[in-house]
Amino acid sequence: MRETDFEQRYRDDIDPWGYRDSWYEQRKYRITLACLPRERYRLAWEPACSIGVLSRMLATRADQVHASDLSPTAVAGARSGDVPENVAWSVHQLPAQPDLPGSPDLVVLSEILYYLDDSDRENTLRLAWDMLEPGGDLIVVHWRSSSHDTHLSGDDTHVQLRARPGWRHLITHHDEEFVLDVFRKP
Repeated sequence: MRETDFEQRYRDDIDPWGYRDSWYEQRKYRITLACLPRERYRLAWEPACSIGVLSRMLATRADQVHASDLSPTAVAGARSGDVPENVAWSVHQLPAQPDLPGSPDLVVLSEILYYLDDSDRENTLRLAWDMLEPGGDLIVVHWRSSSHDTHLSGDDTHVQLRARPGWRHLITHHDEEFVLDVFRKP
């Protein structure tokens, strides 16, 4: 999928996947937060944050959240309304390195990896892993299936993730809608 596709989706509808109201999204967010191994994080990075619904929830569990998306319209939507003071937003395209104030101890990759081609997916995972501080957590969650604009299904994405060497696998949540994995950097 090309950058303009996401930007156009947000221009047509600022909440194109129903992040604010759908039962799927609300349930996924709550299970994502419940699967975070630590009560509190120092710095969380959430690339592909969309309109920032999960970012706002992460702000209750982290001292600082840096949330980014490639769509300027989505980031503008994220910045609107009540915004927690500990969230910073930016326009950023994976797999480029973001400008963060330090190494995050939490990276959240929610519903993004299957949109990336093999090269960008690999480079994004390498970036997230390299940026994560030792002992930090990486949480990855995807809808299990695939669509016309994804390169992989969510299930296939997570099969690849679990096969990566050197990652300490802590949690898998696998239900009829989505799959979630948590890894800790040694």
